[in-house]
Amino acid sequence: VIGRGVVIGAGAELAPRTLVTRHAAHAHSGGGGEDAGSESDSGGAGPEGWAEGDDEDDAAFSDDEDEAADAAGAAGDDAKGEGGAADAASAHPMLGDAGVGFVHGESGAETTFACPRPRPQPPMEVDVSDDGDSDDEHAGGDGDIFWDNALEIVGGMLEDGCKVDNIVLELNALKFAYNRSVADCAGVSAQSVLAAAYGAAERAAGGEPPRKTLLAKLKRTIASWSALLQRYVASAEDGASLIHNLEDMGEALPWTAPNFQFALQALYDDDVLSEDAILLWASEAQRAAEGSVSRTRHAQCAEFLTWLLEAEEEDDDSDEESDD
Repeated sequence: VIGRGVVIGAGAELAPRTLVTRHAAHAHSGGGGEDAGSESDSGGAGPEGWAEGDDEDDAAFSDDEDEAADAAGAAGDDAKGEGGAADAASAHPMLGDAGVGFVHGESGAETTFACPRPRPQPPMEVDVSDDGDSDDEHAGGDGDIFWDNALEIVGGMLEDGCKVDNIVLELNALKFAYNRSVADCAGVSAQSVLAAAYGAAERAAGGEPPRKTLLAKLKRTIASWSALLQRYVASAEDGASLIHNLEDMGEALPWTAPNFQFALQALYDDDVLSEDAILLWASEAQRAAEGSVSRTRHAQCAEFLTWLLEAEEEDDDSDEESDD
């Protein structure tokens, strides 16, 4: 029986009634003979060599059965010619990287050697951000570990066409791991969708896309992934926060700055942003300092905001007439 994550060394043959796991190699064959692991230096690697994975033994793990068999045979012949292997095994009863695994009992001349395949450890990254309540709650910023990791993961999943539920699952895991807000998740989702839109336009144009192509892909991509964006916009306040995040994407995605109003309208058309959310953001942007990003984006959306207000007034008038 071979457990998950176990590597069997080249030239070793599994004895009957053998259990090999990540934590121990149990050899329970009834025959006498040398200690298990006595020939574990086959191929000149030794326990630590197996744990690290020798380049010259890569053929033993090949999908090609003939190639693997040839490599195993060659390694076994080398092992039989080496002396003092039993003494080395007695001196080092523990197998595997950092002493993971033990040998129990005895096996025949063809010994069993096993150790866990080494798993590369990701670098430890410390989240130096606050507990999610920083003064600038609308921007990720360079060096923000949560935003960097989340954008990479969500962007890749969008490219692969993953299901919305799976994307939300991954993003929520990062949210809890880094203690971030729903607004951050909404911002990451929006930036990933906008980046995907530009990528689609770039591929369609074979280079830097003209504005017409870019806006067409923008509208289509937002429509395709509106269900993802809606997961993080449950109220007018959430929507206003998402728009503030969009304001700050000009640095990461420069093309969004001159096309901010079109992105806003596409989000409205696909029911990601409600009228209340847009009007709430507009009232906040009007109170922002002169020359600020919010005031600039508000000015860009003047025509759209006017249309939105007029449409709201018409709806109110029609409601009053129906009541009469």
